[in-house]
Amino acid sequence: MPIEPRLLAPLAGALLLVSLSGCVTTAEQGRRMQHTIDGHSVRLKAIEASLEEQQRQLAVSTARLDARLQEIDGALKKLGIDARRKDADFGVNVDRLIAETQALKGQIEEQRHALAQQQAQIEALQAQLAGAAAPVPRTEAAPPAAPLDGPGALKAALAHLEAKRYAEARAAAEASLKANPESAEAPELRFLVADAWYQEGAWRPAIMEFNRFREAHKGHEKGADALYRIGDAFSKIDLKPEAGKFFKAVIRKYPKSEAARQAKARLAGKK
Repeated sequence: MPIEPRLLAPLAGALLLVSLSGCVTTAEQGRRMQHTIDGHSVRLKAIEASLEEQQRQLAVSTARLDARLQEIDGALKKLGIDARRKDADFGVNVDRLIAETQALKGQIEEQRHALAQQQAQIEALQAQLAGAAAPVPRTEAAPPAAPLDGPGALKAALAHLEAKRYAEARAAAEASLKANPESAEAPELRFLVADAWYQEGAWRPAIMEFNRFREAHKGHEKGADALYRIGDAFSKIDLKPEAGKFFKAVIRKYPKSEAARQAKARLAGKK
């Protein structure tokens, strides 16, 4: 049935209102979307700039550490000469070397952690800007702090060491040593710090930490192992004469130990 002319005007007005309403909604959504994209872009640029600065600082710290390790090479050779004179006893200067290298390594680890966090933020923002379907990952709750009591810390550190998480093993052990330096577990924790460097193949810090263990815990049952591993580490950095002196010291001081048996084999060229 034809529509009466008197009804055409109101109907057209209604259709126009509906059409305009739809356009307004779409435009508003577009503005909101653009605002979100602009906000993400600003954040992304800021984080990228910060990341670049962090990378620059990390490069500087790494260069400082490399330079310091070169100095330590020379110092270790001198200590090796002293070791021949003093029959495998280090000088007290090794403590200063330990403190300096640990401070530098700590700074670098902190910067690497910050870089990893910023890189994760950048990737999340890039995913949003690209229209990724996955939501931005929520920041997970921080893992519970490592126990600082002796038995708990030792157990946690050993678990990390067995899983080859060497940095985490050292961190757990050193945190406990700082909180409870006189605990019954302190010798085991100190040995574990050195052993983590040793298993990681970081021979120079391993030498210093095993010597630190020997200085702090004279007469401990693991003294033979510490002395043997110092010799082995010297061997790994091509200081063979120094290594031989430590192997001989193991045999003389701990003649019935497994470390002494291994040292004899090394001196005989069987291992």
